[in-house]
Amino acid sequence: MLTGILILLTPTLAFGQLTAFYDVPATIETAITSITSSPFLVLLLIGLFYIFIGTFMESIAQVILFTSVFLPLVTSLGVDPVLFGIFTVITCEIGFLTPPLGANLTVAARVSGVTMEKISVAVLPFIGVYIVGMVILIIFPDLTLFLPNWFYGLSR
Repeated sequence: MLTGILILLTPTLAFGQLTAFYDVPATIETAITSITSSPFLVLLLIGLFYIFIGTFMESIAQVILFTSVFLPLVTSLGVDPVLFGIFTVITCEIGFLTPPLGANLTVAARVSGVTMEKISVAVLPFIGVYIVGMVILIIFPDLTLFLPNWFYGLSR
């Protein structure tokens, strides 16, 4: 278990060092804000990126690698970091449910004895609901932030 964690974290730490050295977050922020400064569109673009990358990469690696790149961008646009954390987890899990990686699908196929193709088709409505939830999360951020703001006060 410890070896697996080290194998996962070592390349991500190296990537983190490189992104800091080459100032990748500032470059990404400049590139995306030159296209649009709408928080809705930026989160939608990031969500599509996370979903696409999630089909090939583990969720934990995604969070470790890309949060340091995207968090400065979204906070500069006024997006709450708690909202972005929830958004990141949801979008990573959407990608994690989609083939070809789909580790959750592989486990479900082994446990149920059903083929991977049938499970991939059966999971599509759930992915659709996840995507609708992601869009609702972007459009109505106060729904997500209601409970943290109630307990801890407004963070803005």
